[in-house]
Parts: sequence; structure tokens; C-alpha cells
Amino acid sequence: MLTEGDMKDRTRRLNLQNTLKELLKWKIIPILNENDAVATAEIQFGDNDSLASLVAVMMRAEKLVLMTDVDGLFDVD
Repeated sequence: MLTEGDMKDRTRRLNLQNTLKELLKWKIIPILNENDAVATAEIQFGDNDSLASLVAVMMRAEKLVLMTDVDGLFDVD
């Protein structure tokens, strides 16, 4: 669960980077989500797609894959 503050504050961002790197080294796929419970309208990322792009850039990811169930792209389970 992340907030914008986790990305803006250098210490928190470095802790996040180190945690994600360690999880990936252990072959664990982290699942990240915006912490809606504590994020106010003024400090929200806006959506998890924006969060994903920020984390991908922070981690220097080679690829970012976004999945959706938007009508027209997905019509069955």
C-alpha cells in the first residue's frame, strides 16, 4: 500500500526500492496498490496505472504491463 509521500520522500523511496529489489531477488512478485485509506484527495496518485508507471520508472523496469477489463478489450473471464 503506497501513498504519494512514499515516492516523494527520499528515504521512504529508497526503502521502497530496496524492498522491491530484495523481493524480486527472491523471485517474489510484489503487488502494489494505492493506499486509499490514508490518501486524501489532495495527495492521491489518481489511479493505480499512474502508480505503476511511477514505480516502473523508479525501478528502471524494462517493461510495464497494465491489465484491464475495460469493455472492448476484454469480454469473458
